[in-house]
Amino acid sequence: MLFDSRARAVAHGDAALPSVRSQSDVQALVEYLDEVFATLPSEHSALGVPFPAIAWSVDQVAAEQADSEAGRPLPSVRYLDRPLQLSTLRSSAEGWDSLVRRMQAIVQTQRDASNAARIEAMETHARLTAVELQLDRLSRRLGSTSAQGSEGAADGSVELS
Repeated sequence: MLFDSRARAVAHGDAALPSVRSQSDVQALVEYLDEVFATLPSEHSALGVPFPAIAWSVDQVAAEQADSEAGRPLPSVRYLDRPLQLSTLRSSAEGWDSLVRRMQAIVQTQRDASNAARIEAMETHARLTAVELQLDRLSRRLGSTSAQGSEGAADGSVELS
C-alpha cells in the first residue's frame, strides 16, 4: 500500500516526494521482508531448480509472436537458476530511484502528448465553430437575397455584398 500510494502520487506529478529508499523505516521494512522470505521453506532444492525465463525484451516478444503467427515452432523454453527476488533488483546497478525517474519521464511524456492533443482538439473545434458561423451567415445572406432576387430580378442573378 505504501509503495502503491507513492507510485500514484509520482504518476500524478508530485515529484517533491522523498525517495522511498531515503526513509529508514521503509528501508528497515524492506530488509525485514527480505529476511522473512529468505527463511521461508522452499519447495526448491538448495542448488536451485530452474525457473522459466520470461521474454521481457520487446523485440524478443515480437519475434516469438511472428514465429507463432507464421506457424514456426517457438524456441525451447529458457530457464534461470533462481527466481526473481526483490534483493536482486535492489542490488542491481540500476536501483529503484533510476527506475522511478524513468517511469516519471514516461508519465511526463504521455502527459505532454495528451495535453498537446487536447490543445489541438480545442483549436480544431474553435476553427470548426468559426466556419459554421460563416456558413450560417452566408446561408442567411443567400436566403435574403434570393427572396429579393425572385421579386426584383427576372434573369435569376443574385448580387452578393
